[in-house]
Amino acid sequence: MEICDIINETEEGPKDAIRALKKRLNGNRNYREVMLALTVLETCVKNCGHRFHILVANRDFIDSVLVKIISPKNNPPTIVQDK
Repeated sequence: MEICDIINETEEGPKDAIRALKKRLNGNRNYREVMLALTVLETCVKNCGHRFHILVANRDFIDSVLVKIISPKNNPPTIVQDK
């Protein structure tokens, strides 16, 4: 919740949050860290404003980050795919 408050307070908060989430999710083989990042993403989607939602719903974020995580090439665990 504290992260969501920081994102909502500043003008650049949503962009910085998306950048940090991309960094944690892209090409990361530590699936525990990926699960924690997905949990933060879920919390932010539920509690942050419209500016954050626009950035998350962007095709670039979805295709380059979220779809890449669950691709068979990465062979992620089922729990990551479900999340």
